[in-house]
Amino acid sequence: MTLDRVKFRMPQRAQISFSLSNPLGAADLAMHGSSKLRGWGQSPFPDQSLLYVRGFDPQARKYIYEVNQRFGATRPQFITLRNPVTLSAQMRFDLGAMRERQNLIQQLDFGRRTPGSRYPEQLFRSAGANAVLNPMGAILRQQDSLRLTSTQADSIASMNRRYAYRSDSVWAPVSRYFAGLPANYQEDEAYDRYLAARKAQVDLLATIGPSVRDLLTPEQRRKLPLSVLYSLDSRYLNSIRNGSGIYVSGAQFGTPLGLGGVGIPPGIQMVEFAVMR
Repeated sequence: MTLDRVKFRMPQRAQISFSLSNPLGAADLAMHGSSKLRGWGQSPFPDQSLLYVRGFDPQARKYIYEVNQRFGATRPQFITLRNPVTLSAQMRFDLGAMRERQNLIQQLDFGRRTPGSRYPEQLFRSAGANAVLNPMGAILRQQDSLRLTSTQADSIASMNRRYAYRSDSVWAPVSRYFAGLPANYQEDEAYDRYLAARKAQVDLLATIGPSVRDLLTPEQRRKLPLSVLYSLDSRYLNSIRNGSGIYVSGAQFGTPLGLGGVGIPPGIQMVEFAVMR
C-alpha cells in the first residue's frame, strides 16, 4: 500500500509505502492464538515417519517398532519453522533534478552543445502544450463509451477549444525563445521560463477541471481512467506545478517536454529506508 502524497500533504518528491507479508498467518495468530493455530498462511509439512525403533529383541534377533500415530499429520501447533509475518515500511525520496528540466536541457543541447540539428519552435510549442494531460480531449475521445449527452459533449468541446487556444498562447513565446537560444545559453534561465509556462498551464487547467467534473455523472466518472480523474483534481494539479520526480511514482501522466529518453545525471538520485517488524 502506497500513501497518496497529495491527500497526506507529503513533499512532492517523497513516497511512503507499507507491505505486509503472510497476512493469513497474522489473522490466524490474532483469531486463534498460538496454541490453536489453524495453519493459515503456512506451508504444510506432514510427518513422514511411519515407524519408530523402540528396542531390539535378542532372542528373536529383530528390532521392536512402534507405529507413529502422527504419521501424515500436519497439525500447525507442532510446526517449528513457520512462515513469518513481516510488516515493512519503505520511504523513498527523490534527490535528482526534475525530469522536465533534464528533458528540456537535453533537447536544447542538440545543435548547440551536442551534435545534431536544433529543434524547431513548433516542436517545443507542441511538446510544451502536451506536457500536462488534457482531460477534456481524453473525455471527448471516449464520449461513446461514456454516453455523453449532446449538452455535455458541446460544453466540454467548447472548454477544450478555449483551453487549447490559451495553452498555445502560453507556450508560443517560450518556444520562440527556446528556438533562438545561442550555444552558450543559461540553463537556469531557460528552465525558469519553462517552469513559468508550465505553472500557467496547470493553473489554467485547475480553473477548468472542476467545471468539467461537475458536468459528468458519478457513473461517467467511474468509467474514466485514473489519469483523467487526477487531471480534474485541483490537489493533484497543484502537486505537479513544479514538475514530476524521477523515481517517485504515483499519478505522473502526460508527455514530458522532449522526444528522447530522460538523461539521468550522475550521483545519488534516491534515498530509501526499510523498517522490518
